[in-house]
Amino acid sequence: MGEELEPEDVRRAVHEVTRRATADGAAMVVALLGHGFTTPQQTDLYYMVGSSTTQSTLSAVHVGSLLADAADEVGVDGVIALIDTCHAGGAVPNASRLAGGVRSGRARLAVLTAAAADQEARDMRLTTALTEVLREGISSAGSAIYVDQTLCEALRERISGQAVGRADYDNDPHASEGLWLARNTYRIVGAAGYYLPVLPEVPERRELQPAVQVFPGAGYATNPYQQAAERAEIEQHMSARRHEQALRSLNRMIDVNPYDAWALAQRGSLNRLTGNYEQALRDLNGALQVDRNNTWALAELGAVNRVTGRHGQALSDLQRVLEVDPDNAFALAERGAAYLATWRYEEAFRDLNRALEINPYNTFARDLRDQIPDTQLERRLTLVYEVLKFVDEKRRRNA
Repeated sequence: MGEELEPEDVRRAVHEVTRRATADGAAMVVALLGHGFTTPQQTDLYYMVGSSTTQSTLSAVHVGSLLADAADEVGVDGVIALIDTCHAGGAVPNASRLAGGVRSGRARLAVLTAAAADQEARDMRLTTALTEVLREGISSAGSAIYVDQTLCEALRERISGQAVGRADYDNDPHASEGLWLARNTYRIVGAAGYYLPVLPEVPERRELQPAVQVFPGAGYATNPYQQAAERAEIEQHMSARRHEQALRSLNRMIDVNPYDAWALAQRGSLNRLTGNYEQALRDLNGALQVDRNNTWALAELGAVNRVTGRHGQALSDLQRVLEVDPDNAFALAERGAAYLATWRYEEAFRDLNRALEINPYNTFARDLRDQIPDTQLERRLTLVYEVLKFVDEKRRRNA
């Protein structure tokens, strides 16, 4: 945090985020990482900054009051708090403080804590595990991840020696949706209706970036929770076919971090959908240079090669995807399309059928399967026709 940081800097930063959330009618995420302490005979958590000492509560920030005040602000849709400090369980505000506030209890607050109120937290284990879970998704969760038992169980599987906990207060009958932390990447559905494969990044150790850097001079690009919100918004734009909005957000992310494999792959997918194939190839190859194991980017690359007539390369790309993820409906449908374009009807029929077994709503696969001739004679006649057409086109070009 820096030795120069004062308690008022923390309060000012949270107040500014609260003001923006109020103006937008939005939920907000507060992450407090570092050191915390409780006083003797009390469990209230105090968040420590550069000048804090355990001998003075005035030198630190009372976390419960900070969170309760934010959740009680009229216009804020809810507050999600990540507390990764020692004694983190003491961050949960007193229920009477929320029930008797300005909003008469009609507030929402979810708190995720790294340790019990009498326990130490070490090595940012909660933040590290949560970042991994949000990146990989949870197979047992729905389309969104909440601060609930499912998330806690996923975190507890990764963290030992600390009692990861949660507290949830929701008494707003007019909330438009649940207080979700992030979209579940395990269940992301692409704009074309396919389930997109999401794999972990290259398994090399990376420095953990701070979860919140809203203080003066902080960089937006180093905030993984803000990144998760940005990605969720982009995915919503893609699903709703709001391509221009998605492109603007992706361009901004890539300007900040040109090596963001997720953003490059997503922009490559968007460029494929909008017919900008050359740019799609650049983006997807860029994503694979950063993360050669990114099967999503590789599947999209196969789709671009298939659409642009490079069927052999497309089949090679898609084969590599399916070796890792044999039930990838997107790759199966694209490989079926490549087989169909090269008159390999048996293989095309097999892949398209399998894609429809995995995703019965895959209209792309169904439409392609309907184009496959039904009988062996029809297939042979179609093949002869396609060969003659190819020879005629070649003769015309050479004339």
